[in-house]
Amino acid sequence: MIVRAERRLRLCRPLRGTNGLPSRSLRARVRRAAVVVCLVVLGSAQVSAETTLIPRRALFADADRPVAVLSPGGERIAYIEVQDAKRSAWVAPADDPEARTRVALLDDGQPLGLWWSADGERLLVQQQVRDGVRLSSCDASGATPIDLTPIRGVSARLERLSGELAGQALVALNDRDPRVHDLWKIDLVTAEKVLVMERTEFRTMHFDASYRPRVAEKLGPDGTLELLRRADDDKWVPLRTLDIDRSGVQGVVGVDAVGDVLYLVDNTGRDKSALLAVELATGRETVLATDADADIRPIAVVDRVTGRVLAATAQFDHLRRYVIDESVRSDFALLEKRFGGPVGTVGISAQDRAWLVAPLDGGPVRYHVYQRSRRTIEPLFSAQRALDRFPLAKRVARVATTRDGLRLPCHLYLPPGTDGNGDGLPDAPLPTLLFVHGGPDAAYPWDSWLTNRCLQLLANRGYAALRVEFRGAGGFGKSFMEQGWREWGGKSQQDLVEVAHWAVDQGIAQREKIGIWGWSFGGFSTFATLAFYPDEFACGVAMYGLSDLELFARRTSLLWRDSAQRVGDPRTPDGLELLRRQSPLHSAERVTSPLLVTHGGKDVVVPKQHSDLFVAALEKHGKDVTYLVYPDEGHDYRQLESWISFWAVAERFLHKHLGGRFEPAADDFEGANLQVPAGWELIPGLAPFAKTRSRDS
Repeated sequence: MIVRAERRLRLCRPLRGTNGLPSRSLRARVRRAAVVVCLVVLGSAQVSAETTLIPRRALFADADRPVAVLSPGGERIAYIEVQDAKRSAWVAPADDPEARTRVALLDDGQPLGLWWSADGERLLVQQQVRDGVRLSSCDASGATPIDLTPIRGVSARLERLSGELAGQALVALNDRDPRVHDLWKIDLVTAEKVLVMERTEFRTMHFDASYRPRVAEKLGPDGTLELLRRADDDKWVPLRTLDIDRSGVQGVVGVDAVGDVLYLVDNTGRDKSALLAVELATGRETVLATDADADIRPIAVVDRVTGRVLAATAQFDHLRRYVIDESVRSDFALLEKRFGGPVGTVGISAQDRAWLVAPLDGGPVRYHVYQRSRRTIEPLFSAQRALDRFPLAKRVARVATTRDGLRLPCHLYLPPGTDGNGDGLPDAPLPTLLFVHGGPDAAYPWDSWLTNRCLQLLANRGYAALRVEFRGAGGFGKSFMEQGWREWGGKSQQDLVEVAHWAVDQGIAQREKIGIWGWSFGGFSTFATLAFYPDEFACGVAMYGLSDLELFARRTSLLWRDSAQRVGDPRTPDGLELLRRQSPLHSAERVTSPLLVTHGGKDVVVPKQHSDLFVAALEKHGKDVTYLVYPDEGHDYRQLESWISFWAVAERFLHKHLGGRFEPAADDFEGANLQVPAGWELIPGLAPFAKTRSRDS
């Protein structure tokens, strides 16, 4: 098992698709899989009998403690709590978060954000009120709020808190023009405000500890981001230009306290983004961190007093941390040893005595206080306390290698109890779901609970949930991303099939019980793999996916720079032929596996027409398809009722075709605006939502 866990198998076997690749029978692999069928059945039964079924409403509920901040000295914690849709703010000792005091708010305000002043004397609260968003300040006990922005109808947001000006805050206000947020310096006790500057053409500003503007960001032509520095004569001077539209990962981390150094993530002149320290006076840059496989992320651990970057990260198979300041190396080593994996810093105290940290293991945020002087770690609470009593899957990093040598990072979520020896692989192969994210060339938020909650649900239901990367995805350098250009419906989907083969060879997946699921580009990938590789997946789930690349390319050519280069050019004969050949819409008759499709009626990113056309084509050829439409949803569903009802259907669908467990629907359709234009009879409980489509739907 140890050897199996460590190997990285090169995937060289032919595929059996209808997209120009050679055919191959499944008989040999079926014979190999037969010897473990009994073990698989027993393993699935063990999951069903011993693992508690996590309710969908617990997994998809909003965080009940979504915000937590540590005081500068590390002795107090402030947090927001949500109960019955009502938000409240609390202050408590860091070693006893339940010995709490309610923070006083303005009138009808509901807290949105919390911050401690650098000296720990004041707590700032951003509040939603009847006529806007305001900022208040109260003492450290949470009492006696002072309205810092007593202006009706404004939207106020905190821009910066400084260690040098602990009694003042830099605040953005749109009181002059609702469309523009000017910058004000506001006293935290008297609420007296002084204008720092009016902001007109700049998108974002970066300030030193004295609240002097040092760097500005301005959107340039053709998807570029122009960075400018403030010269001694207060004029704005060009600093550099970032090609953010096709870069993958770039962005400003911040300016140091003195205002002399800009910390920047950039890939100009290199394949993968690096963390740079740029001297503003001279433009001279120093490379602080790079990674061989992935872009450095523009989110770093920063000293609250000096503004210097302490550590940076990249994400490939697992989180890779690059220590910039040696004083914190032993701290991260201790934390990672204690939690058995990567750790995120939610906040660092101004005196650098305590850190607020959370393990990054694929679960919800679980806050802990790390006292540096004592080198102790004390748990606080989870952001999703409803899940505290349930066993969750722990994310495991894996790397697959394609036949042409491309290394693809994967994240695996296994049902609790299926990895008896702890090698990160199941004791017996499991029914498996491949998850394909959207984008595709945006660096996907790999630790987002919006995604991880779905993977946790699948693992809890008895599936191996495998989040896969593919050529064209962002975050792994320009070359990796550009290898996916004009390969939508080509090699990008071939990668997914090869990962499915790898999962079988690794002992993760049962060959005949692998499904594919994804949203947006992942929805397209589901359509495409089922159409072009009809024998590879037992079923598919496609959420707001596109099906017609010609339609997509003609629409995005005016909105998306280099659309013709990335997807294909519908204005040329060769480009048009490519788009039509790689569009699953034109190969719907090849689909043999059942499909569950869902789309929002108000989607303007990928219009519902894409799913309408594909479902109609499947129905024309007598294919097994169920279609869920949410008329009030856009791209990426927002309403809890939509997610709950969708998964109530998806679980039954997957149970039918892959054999995992499901939670009975009960009242999970209540409150959902759901229509089922096709396939309602294939899944129990959908008859009340059956809808005959009109010709123009």
